[in-house]
Amino acid sequence: ADWEEGGAPAGWSTWQAGESKGTFVWDREVGNQAPGSARMSAVRQGCFIQVYDVQPGERYFVRAAARSQGMGWPSIRVRWQTPESKWTMEQLDVILTPEPGEGQWQTIAGVVAVPDSVGKLVILLQGAGQASDQDIIWFDDVSLVRLQ
Repeated sequence: ADWEEGGAPAGWSTWQAGESKGTFVWDREVGNQAPGSARMSAVRQGCFIQVYDVQPGERYFVRAAARSQGMGWPSIRVRWQTPESKWTMEQLDVILTPEPGEGQWQTIAGVVAVPDSVGKLVILLQGAGQASDQDIIWFDDVSLVRLQ
């Protein structure tokens, strides 16, 4: 209920913790391979969100490119919801992080397995630790591929 669509790329929502007053935008100028990427700045704790229907036992490869400037660190969190869109299995969240580095595009990637009783996989492109508008994280080239 506290997700917002303002500022997010089409098909995505955003969320940030109550004390966080950052901004989420589509940056038409900066991208990994072509212009355009999701951008967050001054976000103490927040994320871009997208939800996918899945089945228990399926496995997925999750990947995104991330670039940071200034303070803050990017990550991907994969969370789970029931088929009725209720959060579940939070102890089975998967957190993926890039190698440390600033100013260059880095890949964040991993494989996740859908637990029992789950009906939705939620990708959270997370940013944390940003203090000012000069602290920026970009995300681009997000993919979710079902593995056989």
